[in-house]
Formats: sequence, C-alpha cells, structure tokens
Amino acid sequence: MPDTRRGNALYQLSRYDEALAFFDKAIEIKPDDHYAWYHRGNALYQLSRYDEALASYDKAIEIKASSLLFRLESYKTNCEKMEEVIEAMRARDRAKQRDARIL
Repeated sequence: MPDTRRGNALYQLSRYDEALAFFDKAIEIKPDDHYAWYHRGNALYQLSRYDEALASYDKAIEIKASSLLFRLESYKTNCEKMEEVIEAMRARDRAKQRDARIL
C-alpha cells in the first residue's frame, strides 16, 4: 500500500509519469490490488495513453468483480449454515416443549 499512497501523492501533484512508476511497483508487489490498477489507469489517462488506461481499468474491474463474487458466495454459504443452526435451535425448542408437556 505505501507505493499506492506515494503514487497518489505524486498524481495529486500532476507528476503522472512518476505516479505511474509507483502504481506499477504496487502491482508488482501485489498483482491483485484493484486500487493500484485503477489509479494506474488514472495516471495513464492523464498521460493520454488511453488504450493502456482502459486495460488497467478493465483489470481493476476484473479483480474487484472476482473479489465480490467470492464474498457473495461466502455470504450465501454462511446464510445457509445460519439457517441450519436456526432450524436446529427450533427443533431443540420443540423437543423441550414436548418434554415439558410429558412431565
């Protein structure tokens, strides 16, 4: 993340070539950093390197989408487990009520 922050600081100073170098370094360290890819696209756009900027934006979207898909799948699995827990608790409560009526 430090390289992305440095890149952003340089970007704010309109030093786009230097910012790009830091975003590239951030991506080298962590290729799945969608923020770095996005900011890389911004720097490339400012440098009028539109095709490369578009490719960077596409990569950021690809990474973010797969991350969101993973989170949604995990959420779905957790919800299904929670439903199983709730059903088990209801079954326990019904059993307790039956036992209380028998006594």
